[in-house]
Amino acid sequence: MKDTALEPGLTPFGKVAAVAREIATVNQELRLSRFGVKYDVLNLPRGARAHTTEPAVHEVAPRVQHLLTKEPRNV
Repeated sequence: MKDTALEPGLTPFGKVAAVAREIATVNQELRLSRFGVKYDVLNLPRGARAHTTEPAVHEVAPRVQHLLTKEPRNV
């Protein structure tokens, strides 16, 4: 993981698998017990917001959960 990944306000973006991997890595390195996906899509029409947030809810979050249960924690 790059040091810049923990800078305030940094948002991971890219393909679903890459984003999920980054979130899972940060989660494990910080030894978090949970994670949340928060998205900010101000000033977009409702339809565009839904299109933008659906991958986070339906693809990224489940993949992160899978990665976290698949890979043992380094405690």
